[in-house]
Amino acid sequence: IYYDYTTSLPDVVQIADHYFVDYQVAMLWKAMMHTSCTSATSCALIYNLALANEGSMKFPDMKWFTKDVTMDHVWTAFVICSLFEDCHQCQCVLEVNQHLNQSDANHDEGKLVSVIVVDGVVVSRPCCSIPNCWVHLHSPHDRFCHVHAAYLNQCAIKGCTQPVVSGGLTCDIPVHQESEALHTLRGRSRFRLHEHLEHSHAIHGHLANMQIGAEEDEGDDADATQAIGEEVYDVEKKSGRKKRLCAQFTRNYTHCEELIVAPCGIIHARETMHNAEGVASVAVLLKHTKAPAKQRPTHVFFDNNCRLALHVKDDPFFQDIRLSVDIFHFKCKHSKQDTFCQENCNPATFLELKTDTGEWYFNSSACEQTNSWFGNFNPITRGMKPVKFDFFLDEMILC
Repeated sequence: IYYDYTTSLPDVVQIADHYFVDYQVAMLWKAMMHTSCTSATSCALIYNLALANEGSMKFPDMKWFTKDVTMDHVWTAFVICSLFEDCHQCQCVLEVNQHLNQSDANHDEGKLVSVIVVDGVVVSRPCCSIPNCWVHLHSPHDRFCHVHAAYLNQCAIKGCTQPVVSGGLTCDIPVHQESEALHTLRGRSRFRLHEHLEHSHAIHGHLANMQIGAEEDEGDDADATQAIGEEVYDVEKKSGRKKRLCAQFTRNYTHCEELIVAPCGIIHARETMHNAEGVASVAVLLKHTKAPAKQRPTHVFFDNNCRLALHVKDDPFFQDIRLSVDIFHFKCKHSKQDTFCQENCNPATFLELKTDTGEWYFNSSACEQTNSWFGNFNPITRGMKPVKFDFFLDEMILC
């Protein structure tokens, strides 16, 4: 038994073999993450520079001991303190093995209100480059999971199944190798600075738009959705015309986090969207999180509700749920010529959403406002594995 809820929270927490930290210091790290989106690496650096006392600096560096606080120490303290708080509030006993392992945190939701707002925010983590693959990566730096590891020997150009050449990411087709060479060049600072210069000239009208892929062959799918981590290249064909190639040279990332937020700003649910923020995925999220009839809202605000309404028109789950577009997006991003949207998803259609004086009862932009805070965690989560990713975001929401 690591912690018994009948006692008060401890003054000292063990975060590794031979390492102990004051509980208040651990809570300071957690507060820094929550209030200013400080990474674990920065928390450790700030402690080493500003808070470490002279006594701790006198310890000799050994194979199994270092005098500096590390990123792993901060993350372990974060997990342990979060579990302490949860056990203390739920009045349960915390049992751990000798080597501390991170685990998912499950928390009960509060009572839901009748109106909810749904929206996505770009907070992502590495994932398998195969669309809609949920298998966890062995390392955040991997391009594919162990199930799809064979794709490492296949050309990185989308649609090409030829084997890669030794030491490369593409096959022996010249235009594919040109795309890989351009990908390598793009990673160099001089190339990026040149792109910035060209972009500046284009803004002032001195040069035409010189972005790669600005012109397109007729018949090419110019409107195709580009996946996260996918790169697009235009290569010259023998006929002198350009051909568009899509490639996956680097690791892939999840698309976004879909949030269900109450008008007061309380986050009720969160779901990772792997490949896109599709209306089918949003429908599944709502049915999964609001399954009991008594928890179903009477209204759902979503910026793409006109498409969601068409998708679920024959679904009995949504029979008593009214779907309207939030006021901000309805005014600026939905066409007046879309008669279905105007007649079925206009929030003004639902009189119960307004007061007698014409004011709105509910804040339909609650998600947009929450996203401005929640999106700040994206730089911290970009290299996390799924378990730490979910645990961290859940704790940030509950803080």
